[in-house]
Amino acid sequence: MKNSNFHLLTFILLFVTSQSFTQTADETAIKAVIERETEMFFAANLEQWSATRTPSENILTIGVGPDNIFITHGWQKQLANVTAAFKDFAGGVKIQVERTNWNIRVSGNVAWATYNQSLTVPQFGIKNSQTAEIRCLEKTNGRWTISVLSYTSNLPADTTDVQEAIKKVLREETQAYMDGDIAKWTSLHSHDPNETVIWNESNFSYGGFDSWAAMAVWAIDDFSKRGKFTDKLSYDNYKFTIRSNMAFVIYDQTSTSVDGKITKTREHRVLVWQDGQWKIQAVMVYFKN
Repeated sequence: MKNSNFHLLTFILLFVTSQSFTQTADETAIKAVIERETEMFFAANLEQWSATRTPSENILTIGVGPDNIFITHGWQKQLANVTAAFKDFAGGVKIQVERTNWNIRVSGNVAWATYNQSLTVPQFGIKNSQTAEIRCLEKTNGRWTISVLSYTSNLPADTTDVQEAIKKVLREETQAYMDGDIAKWTSLHSHDPNETVIWNESNFSYGGFDSWAAMAVWAIDDFSKRGKFTDKLSYDNYKFTIRSNMAFVIYDQTSTSVDGKITKTREHRVLVWQDGQWKIQAVMVYFKN
């Protein structure tokens, strides 16, 4: 009896070890095919990309962005769409990808994977596009392929909460300017080489900066020479246009100085969603009086 129990325990341990090894091997293979699907798509390599997908009429791709949803059902339609897309970037484009929070479940010849992805495609102007990704895979003849591909953008949509978050950035940036707080003011800008500021003057001329480098040099010099501005500020008449990772905002600003002088301006801002937060990329100020 003792010998029989020993053999039973050994069998159980070998079975569990074998299952764990298979699971780990499957997870590695699943991650590899998921990563390769994205890599081959942006390399515009139709043959290698096709090898990562399940060539079935039940194949499904679902994309959910901040402002749109698209669904492609069936391999032939999927293949036609991708073939057409590759014509727009023949030869491929360079990408930077980071994937986190992997969760993979394997049951026989079917697997389910979820993860978060950050994608940068400089040629397309995409920077740190944040998406929640889902993949359903099938294993045929020992090879995993993707049957269902779904992604949902984590970029903010045009909601009240997002509008309030943008208002907060704009108020803090203006207050940092008033306070001469260079660190705070700098942290709220995108630092894009093409960042722009422009304003009009009462004599019908205008002033401005056409690069972050020029703005930063001016700000460091200006903030170091002056004290705080003590004008009281108020804001109203906000209008928002938010699309994907960019927002355009118009609003009125009223500044009241200590001697009671009132200055009214029409303010325009362009913001970009960068590293998980809104940053200012363009400022336009029009004096009303």
